[in-house]
Amino acid sequence: MQARSLIGIVAVAGLIPSALAEIAYSTAESPTDLNFHGGDIMDDAVLAAGGVLRSVSTVVRASSFLPGAPVISDVTLSIGRDTGDGVPGLDDEQLAQLTLEAVSFSSDEPGIFTIDLSSLNLNVSAGDRIWFAWDYASDFNLSTLITGDPTIGSTSNLFYESGFPVDGNAFYGAMNSSAVGMVVEVVPTPSTLGALAMCGVLGSRRRRS
Repeated sequence: MQARSLIGIVAVAGLIPSALAEIAYSTAESPTDLNFHGGDIMDDAVLAAGGVLRSVSTVVRASSFLPGAPVISDVTLSIGRDTGDGVPGLDDEQLAQLTLEAVSFSSDEPGIFTIDLSSLNLNVSAGDRIWFAWDYASDFNLSTLITGDPTIGSTSNLFYESGFPVDGNAFYGAMNSSAVGMVVEVVPTPSTLGALAMCGVLGSRRRRS
């Protein structure tokens, strides 16, 4: 199957940030062969921008035993910050865990699954490696889109069949040269906006000189 971009198969509107948000990590324009990985999954995102985490979006495919019937599942999202070795472990900082009950996934076609993180008030910085782990109660019925390298931010090119955190004896199930199709949004903080404005002023002065 010819590689396509994520934008080519899902509604672009679901991946466009709000007026106040900025995309800090994205595989939306990365090539994909429409491969989906079933069950629980974890991946890292090295952010290109800092601020307060606003949302994380993936593309999920649901498989129902009844044609056209939605799949209903609880979903737990765990978020952690890597301490520097690039491998998820108990030494990493656990930032938050959020459980959504009875989420409805359409079985008609893959759809964007966005989790609002605003209420967590999690501050992150550009360059942070953030771990996102999705635990699906109905993991046999749900699968997540896998893509190529991100166009915004970076990643370790490994995803894991495991939750966060994990210990050294956990089975990772890592797949080489693969990334979860994911978009992470942040809302810049006043200090971040001030730094960006200063960079703009300095750049303008250089151009005039």
